[in-house]
Amino acid sequence: MNNSGMCGRAGNRRTGAAGLATYRAVLLALLLAVQAAGQTPAPAEPAPTDTLIAGSVVDAVTGQPLKKAWVTLLPVGGPRLRAEATTVSTDADGRFAFQGVRPGQYLLEAGRTGYVRQRYGEQPEKALPERLTVTADTHLTGVVFRLVPAGVISGRVLDEDGEPMPWVLVQAVRVAYSSAGGRREEIAGQATTNDLGEYRIFGLPPGRYLVRASYRPGVETVGPRMLVQRSQPQSSRMAYPAALFYPGAASPAQATAVKVHGGQETPGIDFTMLPARAYRITGDVSLGATAGPEGARQPVSVSLQQEGADFSDPFSHFQTFVLPGESFEISGVLPGSYVLWALQLRSGGPWVARLPVAVGDGDLTGLHLVLQPGQPVAGRVVSEEGSVGLLAGLHVTLEPDDGRPFGRSTATVGPDGSFVLPNVGPGRFRVVLTGLPEDAYLKAARLGMRDVLLKPVEFDSGSGSETLTLVVSLRGARVSGLVRDDRGQPVAGATVVLVPEEGLRAEAQLYRVAQSDTAGAFMLRGIRPGRYTALAWQEVENGAWLDPDFLRPYLDRGISIELGEGEQKAIELTVQPKSSD
Repeated sequence: MNNSGMCGRAGNRRTGAAGLATYRAVLLALLLAVQAAGQTPAPAEPAPTDTLIAGSVVDAVTGQPLKKAWVTLLPVGGPRLRAEATTVSTDADGRFAFQGVRPGQYLLEAGRTGYVRQRYGEQPEKALPERLTVTADTHLTGVVFRLVPAGVISGRVLDEDGEPMPWVLVQAVRVAYSSAGGRREEIAGQATTNDLGEYRIFGLPPGRYLVRASYRPGVETVGPRMLVQRSQPQSSRMAYPAALFYPGAASPAQATAVKVHGGQETPGIDFTMLPARAYRITGDVSLGATAGPEGARQPVSVSLQQEGADFSDPFSHFQTFVLPGESFEISGVLPGSYVLWALQLRSGGPWVARLPVAVGDGDLTGLHLVLQPGQPVAGRVVSEEGSVGLLAGLHVTLEPDDGRPFGRSTATVGPDGSFVLPNVGPGRFRVVLTGLPEDAYLKAARLGMRDVLLKPVEFDSGSGSETLTLVVSLRGARVSGLVRDDRGQPVAGATVVLVPEEGLRAEAQLYRVAQSDTAGAFMLRGIRPGRYTALAWQEVENGAWLDPDFLRPYLDRGISIELGEGEQKAIELTVQPKSSD
């Protein structure tokens, strides 16, 4: 070893002169490269421009300028752009300005403590706010944000002995509706009770809310969707309701809506939580005969969901995890109707089991859930007029109707009108057909021999053998007309809604909606034959007309109209006053 080391050192001495020359040559090359790099400027950020975006922030009610409101300019179009957002504060006159804004697309929003946040171009009928396009010569100086004062809901939560209950989650919930007719809950605000049982939900937009108190002993809320386990266990034989709606209802249908006014507090929304005897549900989970080895060690989620509750609410269901072949136990369950779900996520799609259960005055034991893969559902779209080519490219969707975040299935209609919906598991769905020609409407829908038009349809493990047939008519009715204000002047941008005769219980897909143009004109097409009430609002929250509580006062103010297939009618509407809700 020593000899080889000496040879190495001798070799270094022999090549020392040549190595030094090489080193100097390399060093010189590096110096020249560095010098050349210094002479060639690296890519730089775009040079500042003289663009200007300026405006003011005022109180929507009084018109007074708002000092210390924040205004944020948020770039759109890349994962790192959110960190490049720029925020300024308004001065004593409510004014703000952004100078030297680089060209691109932006979202512009404003807010202030005690007010509802607002985005530039935000319209009640639009699902997404408008993007602001900035070019090199943009000078936008007339932006005005009119912030609506926010409301507050407050109250207390007491137990059966009148003592305060801390750690109860209280949520202000708005009910929204999808175009498919599905109902969903949107949490507008929430708060957790303190040691006095008090809560205060602030920053609420004016409107009507269902107020829900949720309590699970040992569970503490630390964010909108985050739950952590605390150290206070509860007897599995007594339990508080997981969700109680004001003023003491077990379900949203029995609840009383709370009206919130801008800039005002609605106090006294109190709850008394009463415990009841609770029970256990036990059983086991297994895989279907065709499972194969893939799922043997994949965990299975077992959930107990309250019938009709929103699956996204962590307090509305119990959940545990097991492996196939293992038993599960869910305790602390109050009497009522539930759906027991088992879900295993796999590479080819989820495997699901579903079992409706009713908890009465005793434990449920020995339940058996068998996981099965989703089945393909074949179908065909046909036209009464025989124009199948016009239907190619339509989208057929089975939308879960029971609040599940899984199970949606979509297919594209082929040139011959056929389609196949993949991985359809058990559950309740709505059939939705989108992309129809303007004058077309869905006239009939059948699953095998069952009529499933505009109503929930139940699928089970054997439904894959039935054919879904959708019949389209290209002879939908039309309604055109004008929207005017109470002085007879045309109203641009009004929302025109055709409400079906069923009114407060109609399917969302039966409604037709349009916007009036700059001359106040509108056109509704592809209308299913029937009786309707036509209404127009200048300002209305998107989908509010699907809420029976909102719609009820307006039904006798609109224009009644009856339409036959292919019929065309013209009407004039007077815009409804702005709703205080």
